[in-house]
This record gives sequence, structure tokens and C-alpha cells, in this order.
Amino acid sequence: LAKAAWTPVSVGASASEPRAALPPAEELSSRGFYEVKELAQRVRGPLARRIALAQGSVDIEVPAADSRAALVCFMEKASAAASEIARLGKEAGATRAVAGGGLLELAPFRAALEKAIPGLVSLEAPLFAASRGALRSLEASPVPRTAASLRLVARSGPGVVAREVVPAGASLPGRFGPVSLEVSAPQDPLELSVLEGEVLKTATFPRRPPRTTFQVDIEWTYEHAWRVLPRDQTPPAPLVAQSEERAKPLRDALSFDFSSHAEAAPVDALFLFVATQGEGPLLGVAADGILALAKRLAERAKAARVGAIAIGDHPQGAVRPRYATLAHPFGDAAALEKFVRDQQKSPVDGIDAPEALECGLAKAAESAWRADAEKAVFVITDVPPHEKGEPPFCNVDWREGAKKLRSQGATVVSVFLEGGALAPDIAKRTRAFLEEIRSPSEPVVGLRGKPGDALLAAVDRLAAQKRLSGAAQSVLARVAVGLTGA
Repeated sequence: LAKAAWTPVSVGASASEPRAALPPAEELSSRGFYEVKELAQRVRGPLARRIALAQGSVDIEVPAADSRAALVCFMEKASAAASEIARLGKEAGATRAVAGGGLLELAPFRAALEKAIPGLVSLEAPLFAASRGALRSLEASPVPRTAASLRLVARSGPGVVAREVVPAGASLPGRFGPVSLEVSAPQDPLELSVLEGEVLKTATFPRRPPRTTFQVDIEWTYEHAWRVLPRDQTPPAPLVAQSEERAKPLRDALSFDFSSHAEAAPVDALFLFVATQGEGPLLGVAADGILALAKRLAERAKAARVGAIAIGDHPQGAVRPRYATLAHPFGDAAALEKFVRDQQKSPVDGIDAPEALECGLAKAAESAWRADAEKAVFVITDVPPHEKGEPPFCNVDWREGAKKLRSQGATVVSVFLEGGALAPDIAKRTRAFLEEIRSPSEPVVGLRGKPGDALLAAVDRLAAQKRLSGAAQSVLARVAVGLTGA
């Protein structure tokens, strides 16, 4: 009966390619329905078998839905066979019918056989434990759980970590996350690496620009097994197991002692501030804040250079400000103080609430940054930039300047000058502007009087940055994404 019911399932891409099949009927065990039990245990997930082809062995995976369909087909054929068994018994002149074996554990078959053969005597215990296993797997399938944790390999601080996303023993199916990531290095295609226990698996996505942030979940389903799902509508990608040869570089990166290959990094910090007459006393608050931050940076950072860009406005009508932007090159804190105080003493004319911050960001992106330095831009304002579609119709888009700074690896710290008497819509626009240009790791901070703890902490983070040796950077380059949050 088992041989008659078993239907081979062929797997292959085309008629011209070698085709593999599930085991033929001749391979079914004569001692019981072990293959049925094996199939039943796998109907909650993919069925994989190693098949020998002419050119070598290959792993063939049959999706869970197909595995389950094959087993359902087997049960249907077994039930349909009950009437045939009854006919054969009648033709043989049987006076008593005794049934035993694993098929009686399959309720549809047992019911059909009892209906076809009145007075059927069924043995209380099945003859083969394998069939009992098949029944139990079908009628009360255990909830699958993860055998090992899944850990996402990513940069964190100056090194590489394996952040647990899915704990061992988690119930499946399930979706786990989100994990917040940032592209730390150019890679095409972009690979996300996950360790399932000690097995390396990777998911491949289209290239994303450096400093791009995104979130992902890791999901397991019966249909797809493990895959990674970005939350920005990018199609999901399966997690594919890799060879030990591929895994070794990542294992080496995880065990590498980055702390012994790091030293304090030089820092280039640029301060953008509005220097128009309309700022009034807030210009003094901005100036004092800039100098306090520059002093702290000089005290705590290695080889710090500080510069500034004063923001004016565009000429409109009869009003002709001295400048739209005025840059002070990178140098020491003393030279910066003179520049800032000069602008405070002699602010430029302003026309309307928006100021030329769009040009300030564009100029900041053209700064003479040192290649090996940590780069930071502090944008200090209580007003928004001009939009291209409003007077004076400047053709510079502030979004492009912010994008270019991110691509250069600069950290943007957004500082909202508090205490101004501006219209609510202007304040709202300003906060929206500062929120959009800030770096993911730096929240918008307020400035009213002396710099507060949040702003000082931003300087301290900048001063604490480490630069890795060439060997350490080579190891770090193996991982293209970094963690940005929990």
C-alpha cells in the first residue's frame, strides 16, 4: 500500500537540466512507514534531502507547502484503499478481519476500513512506532522553536559585535526586531551577516549610500524559513548559509582586539551661526555658546581645529547685506573667538525670518577637512533656511548640502536657539529643518544661555572618538553596517 501510494516529486529548473526526485517506492522501508514519519515531522518546515546526480551531490529543498501536500495525498490514497482491501478479503472468503499497524493510527483510513469491513477487529497497539509518530506529528504538531540564537554582525563603537536579535528557544513562526542600522562603508551589493549559532548566513540587498540609516526585522515562516525584512519597502531577502571559508573573516573581526589598535582621533569642528541684526541678543547667546564649545573641544580632543561660517542673507530690493555667508577657516580657538566676536559686534542686515542657511550648508560641505579627522558641523539657529520656491529664490537646496555632509562622514549637531519671539510657523519650520539635517546619533538640543549637558555631551562624544590603525581598519572593512540604536 505504501509503495502504491508514494508519488515521486520531481525537482528541476528545466527539461534540459538533471532532475532529482524524492526516493522511489523501492527505497521505502519494509519494516514500517518510517519515511511517512520523517515527512510528517517536516511538514511544518522545508524538506531537504541530499541527492546524488551525475556531476555530484546536491541539496534539494522542497517547500513546506509541497511537503504537506504530498503527505495529504498519501493519506487520501490510503483511505481510498480501504474499500479495495475489503473487496480482496471478500474474494478470498475471509471469515474474520483483524487489522493492525501504523495505518490504523490514521483516523481517515481507520474510519474508512471499519465502514468497509463490518466486524473489523483492530489491534489495540500499533505494530510500528513510526506510524504512531506520523499520526502525532499530524494531529498535534509541536510548536517549532529556534535551536540557537540569531545574532546580527555589525559595527558598534570602534569595533564589531554580534547583537542578538532572536534568542535561542524562541517560538516560531515569528518576527523579531527592529534593528536600527547605518551603512558604514560602501558595498555593492550590501550584505547583512547573521550567525545562527555558529553558522554564518547572509542576506543580500541593493547598494545603499554610506551613512544611510534603515531598520530591519528578522522573520521565520513555514514558507520562507529565515529572511531579513527591511522596513523601507525594500523586498525581503533570504538568509543563506555560507561556507566556513566565508565565515572565518567575520569570526576574526568579532575576536579582534580593536582597543589595542586605536588612538584618539584628530577633530575638525565647524560652527554655523546666524549673524544678522534680527537675531538681537540671541547672537550673543550663540557666540558665547560657540566659544564655550570650542574651548571644551580644545581641552578634551586631540589636535582639534575649529572653524565657523557666519550666516547672513541674500540681497533683496534696496537691502544689500554684506554677505550671505562668511567663512572662517579651520584654526585654533583664539582665531575663532576673534571672528565670532567681530560678527557679534557688526551683524549684517537681514530681510526676513529665513536666512541663508542653505548656502551655509553648501559651503560647509566644501570645507578643507582633514582626511583622518572626525568631522562635525554644529548648526546653531532659531530660523529656517530659504526654500528654492520662495524669495529670494536662491537655487541652492539645503537638503543637498546636508546630504553631501553625510556622505563625507560629518556628524551634524542641530542646536535650536531658544528665547526668540518668532511666529509659531517659523519656529515649526526651524525645528523641522534641524530635525532633518541632524545625524541619527545626535538629537536636536536647545541653547538658552550657557551650553547644557546635552550639548556638552555631544562635544565629549566627538572628543572621545578613536582612530584605528591600518590593520584594524582592514578588519573593520569586512563589516559594512553599524548599529545606531537598540
